[in-house]
Amino acid sequence: MTCTRCTPSTFDLACVDCGVRLIQSARSAGDPKTARRQQEAHLAHIEHLAGREVRDAVVARLREGA
Repeated sequence: MTCTRCTPSTFDLACVDCGVRLIQSARSAGDPKTARRQQEAHLAHIEHLAGREVRDAVVARLREGA
């Protein structure tokens, strides 16, 4: 984690690293459909608060294998 404004238990939605951590945290849900809905909801919330650019950066980082 490189964000200096956040802690392991909090997320700054304007921070790409924190957005990646948030999306990855939803992967552990038992039901894959529920996990996917949670991830989509987190991404929508990131876009709403921080903008499309941050959302796209988070998705790009996840695709890279962060």
